[in-house]
Amino acid sequence: MEKIHSRRFIVGFLIVAVCVILFLSAFMSWHEMRIKRIDIRDYGFTAPSIVYSNMDEIKTESVADEHILSLSGWCVIKKFQTCPIEMHVVLHDPKSDEAYVLPTTVVKRHDVTEFFSDAVNYDYSGFKTKLSYDSSDFPGGIYNIYLLYKVEEQTVLVDLQRVVAI
Repeated sequence: MEKIHSRRFIVGFLIVAVCVILFLSAFMSWHEMRIKRIDIRDYGFTAPSIVYSNMDEIKTESVADEHILSLSGWCVIKKFQTCPIEMHVVLHDPKSDEAYVLPTTVVKRHDVTEFFSDAVNYDYSGFKTKLSYDSSDFPGGIYNIYLLYKVEEQTVLVDLQRVVAI
């Protein structure tokens, strides 16, 4: 009888553990994929003379009732390795001074390292974001595009010198 009881306890424990892990994983994924507001005055800006960037895509489209924003490109701060790195696209409305951090994926870009050929690894300098949004996420308007750039324990805002109309 004890053996059956122990087996039931172990199976029950494993089921509960798996459910908890799935719940935590879903919560962390949701937390990372949502649009967040920030105060850009909390961050310093990089000197434009050491930043190199390119936007490959800036696109907004509407299909039925769904609005989709797609942004991609690359950005490096000269002489800083891009591994490990964290980048997030930031949309800033200069009229209201509101800023929104978008879920962003870092993209491997060997071509950027090859382009600079200065013995620094810029392979993880690419970024992309594609999200569905509505007016409750952020109001329509013209937004400046920034990159919240975290590398080597430094966090700075990089002005990509581009805008997008939402």
